[in-house]
Amino acid sequence: MPHRQFPDISPVAWEHPSDASALAVLRAIPGLDRAIGATLGRLNELAAGRRLLAGSEPATVHNHPRALRIWHEVARTLDAPEVPPLHVREMGGVNAATAGVDRPIVLLSSEAIAQLHDGSLRAVLAHELGHILSGHIRYKTAWMFMASMSATTLPAGWTIPFYAGAFAAFRAWDRASELSADRAALLVTDDVDMLAAP
Repeated sequence: MPHRQFPDISPVAWEHPSDASALAVLRAIPGLDRAIGATLGRLNELAAGRRLLAGSEPATVHNHPRALRIWHEVARTLDAPEVPPLHVREMGGVNAATAGVDRPIVLLSSEAIAQLHDGSLRAVLAHELGHILSGHIRYKTAWMFMASMSATTLPAGWTIPFYAGAFAAFRAWDRASELSADRAALLVTDDVDMLAAP
């Protein structure tokens, strides 16, 4: 069955107002971009990706044809300039994640492939692609790193007040960014029930 396509669509089309306003607050923090650069500089993108992708396999037409077909349908619908690689592994439940900042790779759980019908699987993958196309991955990677470290391991220039303010702003934006990704998924599925249905 043919799926809707949105040629030349901009991520702004699915950006939720709460996402836009929370990101504006985040970007208004003096020195944030420099701090994010320092944070990401402490991460080895390749090593971080390998950790997340450990035990996974690239989805191909031979091992995961349905997931790969849906992934390419999603990319066409949102007019993605490139289709990020899709990997699959057991994750202990229905889940998906994205690794990498400059070269994102999407990881999909084998449980999602086994348990979700096409519509719900399309929603999960569109949600991840929505994050990528919206430029969320850079901020989410910095946020996850920041949330996992203690105040004693802050990058140079991250004072305790800066850390506390940035932490609150990141947390608010992270929640709001999920709304934008859900709107991307809604564009792809054209069915609000697919956003929650297993």
